Amino acid sequence: MKVYNSTGELAQFIGDRGEPSWFASLRNQALEQFKKISWPTLQDEEWRRTDISSFDLDALSFSVPAVAQPRVLSDSDLSSVGYAGKVEFSNGLCISLGLLGDEEKSGVVFTTLQDLLSKDTTGSSKVAKALVRGFEQSLESADNKVFRWSLSAASYGALVYIPKNHRVEKSLRITISASGDDFVTFPFVGVVLEPGAQATIEMAWEGQGGFLVNQSNFFSVGDGANLSYTQIQKTGDEVVVFTNGKSQVERDARFRHFEAILGGGFVKNRIDSSLLGPGSDLELDGIYFADKERHIDLRTVQHHKSHHATSNAVYRGAVADEARVIYQGLIEVSPEAHGTDAYLSNKNLVLNDGAKADSIPSLQINTDDVRCSHGSTTGKLRADQVFYLMTRGYSRSQAQETLILAYFQEVIGRVHESLQDEIYSLLFDQISGIKADLKG
Repeated sequence: MKVYNSTGELAQFIGDRGEPSWFASLRNQALEQFKKISWPTLQDEEWRRTDISSFDLDALSFSVPAVAQPRVLSDSDLSSVGYAGKVEFSNGLCISLGLLGDEEKSGVVFTTLQDLLSKDTTGSSKVAKALVRGFEQSLESADNKVFRWSLSAASYGALVYIPKNHRVEKSLRITISASGDDFVTFPFVGVVLEPGAQATIEMAWEGQGGFLVNQSNFFSVGDGANLSYTQIQKTGDEVVVFTNGKSQVERDARFRHFEAILGGGFVKNRIDSSLLGPGSDLELDGIYFADKERHIDLRTVQHHKSHHATSNAVYRGAVADEARVIYQGLIEVSPEAHGTDAYLSNKNLVLNDGAKADSIPSLQINTDDVRCSHGSTTGKLRADQVFYLMTRGYSRSQAQETLILAYFQEVIGRVHESLQDEIYSLLFDQISGIKADLKG
């Protein structure tokens, strides 16, 4: 496994991969854009509450995952866990992969980036063409060096393609894990639904160590298609996570994106979504919890570029000890997007006096005949509610845990039913034994 020691070796990394020219050219475009700008600083509006100057990002090493044959999951393997398809990566290496035979016969593609590039040398397949479109759309919106870095160096990941009018009944599961110290890993997730298609995708991140994740995602939801995507982040407290996502939602299509940030010591995530056709429907939901000295900065963008489209962003967070959380939400309505219906809501539960939560919702409305609103609240647990539960036999700790879980219930209830128990369990592990300062 070859190791590259700095961002100065990105060009060599691209040349060494021996990838088809149609994809190598995309990487080189990203690399040229990467070179043109500096790392974000506190002078950049989106980053002024998130200081990355202590990270020597240029000096982090990265490597090409080893080539190995993953375990092929059979239909019985997948049926036993209730998935239509499943792929698992460990330190960049695909260790298992499978898709139900009936789905494969229907034209569904559930594969890895490495596998696609090894099989399609001309870029002529539908999946390759979709990858090019998604990559170019991502690069067009990549307005910071971190995002451009992830695109130029994306070294492994999952690709999902659902053909026209096909419905995948069971979820597709992507699991990524890593361990170690002083390196950066670049996963990539690309999802394309053709018109009328439907799919549910689950993605989970886990791992321990002092490493950095720089992930890029793109989602293309065709006319009348319906995509539900959930990303659960549960890495250790020393892991640094950057995630940038780009989505395109076409006429009468629906895209639901949910993220649960329940791990990581330093997290900066962004999901940037464009509603491109009338009747398009977008939901951006998320929960997050930070304790100790963790730092979480999340941003959502709802770009209304067509008339009579609908979007909602609903985020709930809790922060304890000396941690800090930031949520930045933007609704942007183009001049031609009359009839827009958009909403943005963020609530934060501050559990200790030393914890800090910043909520920054904003609107940019460039036309009339719209209905757009946003709301933000920050507060503490109420002493009378804790006392009431204690009179019913709860301990103080149990009462606090119950109230915190109830606070998140509205948003967790919006995620795919099959994932709710998993998210509640992870959240409970985070808040167990919390000692909160009470209000009133």
